[in-house]
Amino acid sequence: MGALRLAVLAALGAGCSLRLASEPCPGDTGRSPGKEDSTTSAGDDTGGRDTGGRDTGGRDTGASSGPPVRSVALGSAWSCALFEDAGVACLGEPEATLSGWSRDTVPADARALRGSSTALCTLLADGTAACWGWMGEGAVLEAADGAMIDLAVGDAHACAIGERATVSCWGEDAAGQATPPADLAGVTAIAVGASHTCALTEGGRPTCWGGDDPAVVDPPEGVALSALAAGGDAACGLDAHAGGLLRCWGAADSPVVALAPKVEAAAVAVSERFGCLVEAEGGAVDCWGEVGADPPTTPDGGWSEVYAPPTGDQACAVAAGAPDRLVCWGDGAEGETGELFWPAR
Repeated sequence: MGALRLAVLAALGAGCSLRLASEPCPGDTGRSPGKEDSTTSAGDDTGGRDTGGRDTGGRDTGASSGPPVRSVALGSAWSCALFEDAGVACLGEPEATLSGWSRDTVPADARALRGSSTALCTLLADGTAACWGWMGEGAVLEAADGAMIDLAVGDAHACAIGERATVSCWGEDAAGQATPPADLAGVTAIAVGASHTCALTEGGRPTCWGGDDPAVVDPPEGVALSALAAGGDAACGLDAHAGGLLRCWGAADSPVVALAPKVEAAAVAVSERFGCLVEAEGGAVDCWGEVGADPPTTPDGGWSEVYAPPTGDQACAVAAGAPDRLVCWGDGAEGETGELFWPAR
């Protein structure tokens, strides 16, 4: 793997791109970010960051009783969720591997969590992201084209969508994974694998760059994808013109590609050696490849979302009838599996 480069590898705008959280950025305009979803940020943080997790074998999906899960970040040894009231709960201990990070570093106006086995970032209300891990301790990332709309974090590189729908990247660039195409514009989704990056542009057209295998950056032509996920040497999307039919591409020896089912899906997640999806019909979770354990039984109403780390053996899902709980399954050797629920206040 080549030398780590913490430089924005897209056309840089004014201001700083990577700094410590304690350092001011010259020319700070106080701009407002775009929202991750249609829900407004919660503003009341009581300071309690109870872990909120208990190991129930990932099978308890009872009625919802707290604020719903807003976003999820997974590493190989931990699973964390940000709730709509800004509460953070984790299975496993990200603090053990991410120096300086704690649940208290996530502010009340946090918009989302993004992570990998070697990094954990919080998208902030000011349109930046504060990160711990390979970027540094409390490093602040700024998109080159204004407020950050979304961020994909891998084990050695990360890429963000800015408010003008272009891409900025940081980190390892040995395969060109942190150098977006110069003409890339109109980006609506972003995902990172081990050494490649993929994006969707307006109309759902996929484009990829970097990669150690040409097949990784050769997505299907003439498709419009409604979702995008990447991991290892593979990527997958859902064909918007075929009922959400799963489409995967990448290295021929990747289990994600070789074992991908022909099924219509409502959501998809990809890790290094496996993939998971939520079936469009019935809401069951289906996983393929080398996942650490079978998915839990489908609850009433089915599952609504599914998640997987860039590298790791666990997967997680949120039930449609219990949006305040994250259920995780897999190897669980580091405590990263079980049921994760709304933190106690």
